[in-house]
Amino acid sequence: RDEKNVPAMLSLIHANLKMGRVELADSILEQALAIDDKNAELHYLRGKRLMDDARLAEALAQFKRAVELDPDMADARMELGLRMLAGANYQEALKQFQVVEKLSPKLVEVHLALGDAYRSTRQWDKAKVAFDRALRMKNDLAQAHYNLALMYLSAGAEFPGMDLLTSLAKAKEEFG
Repeated sequence: RDEKNVPAMLSLIHANLKMGRVELADSILEQALAIDDKNAELHYLRGKRLMDDARLAEALAQFKRAVELDPDMADARMELGLRMLAGANYQEALKQFQVVEKLSPKLVEVHLALGDAYRSTRQWDKAKVAFDRALRMKNDLAQAHYNLALMYLSAGAEFPGMDLLTSLAKAKEEFG
């Protein structure tokens, strides 16, 4: 009945995206944003759509806006962190993933991303803990073993309690 009902519009956006009607979903999304520019989920969805169109800078701005509007929106923080990690903004990515870990501690993806951010900032012990948590959640997780191998390879003799040869042997073991 109410054509300006944003929650109903959100449902229509999700339904149309699921059915592959992207243009209609985009149109409804733009209309919904015109009605309520302070809705974090709308900005998150806009960011996801922009990512699909490879408009990375605009998507990043939408994810940031979603987090500003709803600091507890784990999905938006995760996307923001992943984009920051890909852009070599490791400290900012780490901040985002640390918050996401508090919001969604049981998601394997969070621990993998957090481990990557710790590895990228050369915090080897914390990276190992994050990857081990991911492996405890899902034992046969190839990505965690791969990330551990990269960590040992990157750390070399810097890894606490290991010399270069030991670290390289651990990397080889994890790659296997």
